[in-house]
Amino acid sequence: MHTDPPKRIRIALAGMPKLMADLIDNMLSTHPDIQVVARMPNSEDLRTFVRDNHVDVLIIGQATDVAMEAAPPEVFSCCPKLVITVRDTGKTGMLWVVRPDGTPLSELSASSLMSAATTPGSL
Repeated sequence: MHTDPPKRIRIALAGMPKLMADLIDNMLSTHPDIQVVARMPNSEDLRTFVRDNHVDVLIIGQATDVAMEAAPPEVFSCCPKLVITVRDTGKTGMLWVVRPDGTPLSELSASSLMSAATTPGSL
């Protein structure tokens, strides 16, 4: 009997400096069920970026909570069901489930990003 391998969670990084993207990518690379599939240094065309890369989770660097709450609905309609924004110059984050339901994340680490990406309802 043939079984397909478990689906890896596809993560994209947007709107963050290369160093921050490298740090997050390195944190997540230790988890075999997560794959960083794309990077975008700015966050200008998230709709196309997310669609073209078939993203499950989008991590956006330094997006403010006010900007996320005020974002027009079409921004979230293009996004995956989970968006994680980086806060406090990379120390903490915020998990957004669909539109706009933010959940504060503790200090960013491989385990906190893994938990946010895989079990957002438990945070």
